[in-house]
Amino acid sequence: TIDGFKLIQNNSDIALITFSDVSNVVISNNVLEYTAMSGADSYAIYASNVNALKLLNNTFTYVGNTAGTNVNNVIRVEGDGKKSTNVLVDGNVFDISIPSTDVKYDDNYNAISYTDGLVFYGCENLTVSNNNITLNYNNVTGGSDTIHVITVGNSNFDYDEFDFLSVCNNAIVANNRIDAKGHSFIYGIMVCADNFAV
Repeated sequence: TIDGFKLIQNNSDIALITFSDVSNVVISNNVLEYTAMSGADSYAIYASNVNALKLLNNTFTYVGNTAGTNVNNVIRVEGDGKKSTNVLVDGNVFDISIPSTDVKYDDNYNAISYTDGLVFYGCENLTVSNNNITLNYNNVTGGSDTIHVITVGNSNFDYDEFDFLSVCNNAIVANNRIDAKGHSFIYGIMVCADNFAV
């Protein structure tokens, strides 16, 4: 449990908090301030293969810095060959400033989005609720620049596993306040999931 701290990180690491292959993680009542590095994937919180993760009543300030070749996400929770399960993100306040960048495609035509606010790939039993999210773009690269505020799953195909590993299952996105300003394209919520409610 990380509770009641003020954590600040500016241009010094790829993530403020990172963990993988763990269970029963609670991050609550913290003030988290993060400025992304240039030239590196950057997250306030990065989690992989977690079970029973709770992000509760935190205040996030995130400033992104990418030219469209590195990922900027405030929160990124994903499975790496298996699902991250029982994830709850509730009652948080987000103040997000990130560039608006082109969505690109790999050799298999899978989409790669570089600037999203909250991202959940390969999650099962996910709830994102009662959050207050303010997002503004702070730079623009590309001709079809895009931002997603909340992303739940995607339809990218993993040819090694021959499966859609990033699709989520049993996802709820409810009672969130989203105030977002983009440049060319901006989407409040994008969902690719089996059994979901918005």
